[in-house]
Amino acid sequence: MLLAADPVPRLPAAASAVATPALAVDAVATILDLARWAPSGDNAQAWRFRRLGGDQVRIDTRDQSRDCLYERDGRCGLVSIGALLETIRLAATTVGRRALIAPLAGGNANAPSFAVTFRPEPGLTADPLAAWIRARSVHRGTYAGSAPTAAERTALEQAAGSEFRLRWATGAARLRWAGLNQRAALLRLDTKVGWELMGRIIEWDARFSADRLPDRALGLPPALLGTARRQLASWGSTRFANRWLAGTWAPRLLLEWWPGLRCGAHLALQAATPDDSAAGWLRAGAAVQRLWLAATALGLRHQPGLSPLVFARYARDGIAIDTDPRAQPRAEALGRELRALLGADALERTVWLGRIGRAPPAPARSLRLALATLCTPPPELP
Repeated sequence: MLLAADPVPRLPAAASAVATPALAVDAVATILDLARWAPSGDNAQAWRFRRLGGDQVRIDTRDQSRDCLYERDGRCGLVSIGALLETIRLAATTVGRRALIAPLAGGNANAPSFAVTFRPEPGLTADPLAAWIRARSVHRGTYAGSAPTAAERTALEQAAGSEFRLRWATGAARLRWAGLNQRAALLRLDTKVGWELMGRIIEWDARFSADRLPDRALGLPPALLGTARRQLASWGSTRFANRWLAGTWAPRLLLEWWPGLRCGAHLALQAATPDDSAAGWLRAGAAVQRLWLAATALGLRHQPGLSPLVFARYARDGIAIDTDPRAQPRAEALGRELRALLGADALERTVWLGRIGRAPPAPARSLRLALATLCTPPPELP
């Protein structure tokens, strides 16, 4: 219970807060230019905008289930799309517009399309969360050990909305979550599909990347980046290092176990009522984005930690992770541990996992493709 002296904090305005212009030269372009900063797995940005004239836009998305280890059941992709749609809604308020979003019939369930109309609404003020859209980012470093205050937790829960609830792990409980995450990392670091994914998503010798993850943002000490790059140069070198040189231990300790201990808390966002439909996962994505933006406004850093949840769902649903016979038993073990931590219905209710805490801004981060690129549909999109 919150005491009167511990009120729910008001979300502060960003130093670079988005102002609502009296007359927007191109309101739709302004909205899309802000909305392109929505989060997406591995900075994939698996969507394109098609201007239809006037205040209308079509959004097409790409199914990543065949080429991304984390997208095989389509759920993570839908969460990202839901976050994009919520970002569009927030961005529209900065130019006095209400975003009316309607799904288009047909197509791929993992890659829905939408028609968006931006309706002018006199007197509409910018949503406070919109000021933090550009500032929100993944922070993979260590955080201060102080947990979010009760007031901050309440603000985050309110941001996520009444359809979702937050579960927290602080203090000594962080040790168990750190162990869970480093065990999940084995399925990324010690399988060929995981190696292939890392080869596609990392941009080496970079602090910033428009369409991938810059190596300086991975969380490894700079002195180890060269070693990691050489080890990942081929599947043969990766497999040799993993088998004979304990090649997974350094990244598991440095990227999962130690950061998992050095944080304010681990969190799980769960649906009050499980909904495994596409619409349910889109709503989950909207809740994740509002939660993340609210955390940014409060000065809290965040790193998603979805690997245990994704791999445990694969095991539950009979989705193969890799030809390596060790992969499936490891995924099944993750599911058992998640149920022990979050309850028997953990895999049905949980939509997001991560860690949170206070830290200086990360020195490197992913950027986004230019709006002109995102407004030009590539051949694989309809």
